[in-house]
Amino acid sequence: MEYPVISPPVGGKPFSKMSREEAKTYFKWYLSQIPIRIRILERAVRTSGDKYTKWEADMSPVSLILLGEWFADNIEIVPPSAKFTEEWYTALESLPPQYRNLPVFPKYVFSARTHSMIIDLGMYFGETLRKQIPYLKWRLCTTKFAYHAPVLTGFKRLRVYDPEEHVYGFARDLVENRCEPSRLKELFDTRVYYETEV
Repeated sequence: MEYPVISPPVGGKPFSKMSREEAKTYFKWYLSQIPIRIRILERAVRTSGDKYTKWEADMSPVSLILLGEWFADNIEIVPPSAKFTEEWYTALESLPPQYRNLPVFPKYVFSARTHSMIIDLGMYFGETLRKQIPYLKWRLCTTKFAYHAPVLTGFKRLRVYDPEEHVYGFARDLVENRCEPSRLKELFDTRVYYETEV
C-alpha cells in the first residue's frame, strides 16, 4: 500500500525541543494539513482491499471502528536505527544520574509510514471529536503536558487533550497485543462520555 510520508517543518524536531517560533510554525502548518492528510488517509484506506472500499472519512464515531481495523492491518515496526540509538543515549545522559537506569531502550520503533499514519489518525480522531463536541478548538499547547503539541481545548472537564498521543498509545498497545482494534472507538466513546455525562 502506498502512503505518502508526512514532511513536517522544523525537521521533525520533537515538540519539547522546539522554540516557541518553531512550535508556532509547526502548529500553523498542522492546521493547514488536516484536510489534506485526511483525504490522503481516506484514499489509502479505500484502496487497501474489499473490506475497506466503502470507508468514508465522514468524522462519524462509527467510522473509527473500521479505521482501527485498517490501522492494525497496516502498522509497521522496525529496529531502532543507529541515529535513533545515538540520540536516545545522548538524551539519557542529560538526565540526573539517579534516573538514568529508569528508561528502557525500545525494542522497536514505528516506520516512517506508520509514524505518518499516527499523525493522520490523530488529526482525524481530533476532527471526529470536534464534530461530536463542536465547541472544541485546536490550540498550541503551552503547558507542561504536551508542550508545543497541537491539542484540543475547550473541554468542560479537561484542560487539554492530545489526540496524536492517544493514537500513539493505541499503536503501541496494538503492537504489544494489549488491545484490540476496537480500542480506537473506545477511546472516542470514553472521551465523549466524560465530557457529556453529568
